[in-house]
Amino acid sequence: MQQRIPRKGSTLCGKISILTLTTGLLAALLGPLADAPPASAEPARVVQVGVAVDGAEPVLVEGFETTIGRQVDVVRVFKTWDDTFPTADDLSLLQSRDLALSIKAATDAGPIAWSEIASAQPGDPLYDDMVRWADQLAPYADQIHLTFHHEPEAAVNLDNGSADDFKAAWQRFMQVMSDEGVAPKTRAWIMTDYSFHVSAGDRRQADKWYPGDAWVDAIAADAYNWYECRPHVSADWTPLSVNVEPLRQFGADHPDKQLMLTELGSAEDPQAPTRKADWIDDVAALMADPAYQQFTLVSWFDLTHPVPGTDCDWRIETSQAATDAFARLTNAPVFGGDGPVPAPYCSFVRVEDTATVSWTADDSTHVIRRDGAWLATPPDDVTSYTDADSPPGTSYAVRAWVEGIRVEHQCVQQQPDAEAPWCSVENVGGTAVLTWTDDGGRHVVRRDGSWLATPGQGESTFIDTDPHPDALYVIRTWNDGQTTDRTCEGV
Repeated sequence: MQQRIPRKGSTLCGKISILTLTTGLLAALLGPLADAPPASAEPARVVQVGVAVDGAEPVLVEGFETTIGRQVDVVRVFKTWDDTFPTADDLSLLQSRDLALSIKAATDAGPIAWSEIASAQPGDPLYDDMVRWADQLAPYADQIHLTFHHEPEAAVNLDNGSADDFKAAWQRFMQVMSDEGVAPKTRAWIMTDYSFHVSAGDRRQADKWYPGDAWVDAIAADAYNWYECRPHVSADWTPLSVNVEPLRQFGADHPDKQLMLTELGSAEDPQAPTRKADWIDDVAALMADPAYQQFTLVSWFDLTHPVPGTDCDWRIETSQAATDAFARLTNAPVFGGDGPVPAPYCSFVRVEDTATVSWTADDSTHVIRRDGAWLATPPDDVTSYTDADSPPGTSYAVRAWVEGIRVEHQCVQQQPDAEAPWCSVENVGGTAVLTWTDDGGRHVVRRDGSWLATPGQGESTFIDTDPHPDALYVIRTWNDGQTTDRTCEGV
């Protein structure tokens, strides 16, 4: 076993969310009561930032980190069945980073049948190989997102076997790890993003390859915006929200699992120099959205595409705009930075069946597209559009013409702001503090259906120093001869 390397590095009543009283107001109203210790806050969610570089060479990782101005959290590492771990490069990376480590069932001699791994017994060479991997991984397990054979559904892996063979081999491999005392940071099942899009009749569909909740900690996909970088293959410009929506929905069916993007990349658009940068900015905005809270890792594939005949350069250095955008991404709070949360170029908020789409003003002509088809062409000086027929699942994009060049931005869905109640009540130090909106009327405070107090005209607060358990507070208002009762919503 190798020596471990240290790492561097009470609600009285209520229905919905309520108005928060400022510290100054509470101090003025309650005096010493305001000194009560604050409730502990939920820690902010932080998504790890990762990278894949050629050969996982530390000098290239460090160069990438210099470019973006921070250290990455995870490095993507690819191994085959008979490789040694850790190498000197692996040890260098492990000093201050985690590894997303994939072990492929293949050697230089060719693929290893998954069925043979699944049936391997103690004493068999393949079983001994699994024990060898366990011994090598054990000292570093809590730094490793471990994957057995990533993207198994890809055509290049047909000789390894079927989906059922893969699932059995995954379970056997992970069982041996467990039997040998290896508990990785996550067991990360990695598919292509396309496998989550295809229908049940397609052999590549992700469901067919899922080893089961008992065997997986993280559900991952490798996601790319190919656009026109493959000769003779025409592809639409695809925002990440479109790429990963089926993955996100798959994750919603497995809510206790993490979601990861273990490879991520976008081509440039030669006709729109900032389009890749906009794509990266939208990634940061997307990950900050509560709808994506299961995501825990985003790892950029900082290489050119390894398949001959393609012109796909995924590197962030393809343009200064892309480099700057990735630096902004890694500095966003959702990725552990202290920079501003980037706003998407286009976003929409849906309330029931009405969606309001908003976009950035840039002196260009805009077309609103819904579910891939034309919806409206607003005047050039307008930056929002309301769609009164927007059931759940509807997607929007804004197509803009900037200096004659067409650029399309997928709109990021955002949650509507919760409206503050007209009257709220908060339990503070054994007292009930009522706060309401002063609308110029005369107000009466009622508790459990009876009069409690009549504050002076223009006042908008009241403190009940002897609140009843589970009391219901109502503010009765006389305004222009009309009486209105409003229930106070509690904290």
